[in-house]
Amino acid sequence: MENGREYFRRYEKARAAAAEVPGLIAQVDEELTFLQQLETDLDLAQDQPGIAAVETALAEAGYVPKPPKSKPPPTAPLQVASVDGFTIWVGRNSWQNEEVTFKMGSARDLWLHADGVPGAHVIVRTEGREVPESTLVQAAQLAASHSAARHNGSARVAYTLRQNVKRARSGRPGQVYLTSRKTLVVRTDT
Repeated sequence: MENGREYFRRYEKARAAAAEVPGLIAQVDEELTFLQQLETDLDLAQDQPGIAAVETALAEAGYVPKPPKSKPPPTAPLQVASVDGFTIWVGRNSWQNEEVTFKMGSARDLWLHADGVPGAHVIVRTEGREVPESTLVQAAQLAASHSAARHNGSARVAYTLRQNVKRARSGRPGQVYLTSRKTLVVRTDT
C-alpha cells in the first residue's frame, strides 16, 4: 500500500511538471529570439553607441552586470530616400526597430522585415500614396541587408501595412507579430 502511494505521488508530480513544459518552451523560444536579435544588432553595429545599446540590453535582461552608465547615447535610425521619392526608415537595433515601427510609422505606412531571421524593421512612409514596385524592392533589399540573412545571396522579406504589426507579449523592444503579410524574395548582394 505504501509503495502504491509513493508511485502515485511520483506520477502526480511528473504529470504536473509535464503540464508546465509547453509554457517553459515558449519562454525559452522568446529568450532565444531576443538573444538572436541582439547578436544581429551587434553584428550590424557601426559605432560605439550601437555596441553600448546591445550591452545595455544584455544588462537589463540580467545576462551581464549593469554598466556604470544607465543608457547609451541614442542613435537615429537610418533614413534613405527611395528612387521614387519616398522616405524609408531603417531600424538598426532593437530600440530603433521599436521607434521606427511604433513611433515613426503610421498605420497606412508599409512595414518590412527579413522573414524568419533577426534584423531591421523598415518603414516606407507612404503619405497615402501607392508604393511603386521599385521602392518596395529597394526597401526589401534594405531589410535583407540589415538582417542575419545579409550573407545568404537572397532573402525572403515579409511586408504589410504597419497597422498589421503588433507588439509581442514578451515586452522586449522590437519583437512583434504580424496579423497579415505578403512576402517577396530579393537579392542581398546588390
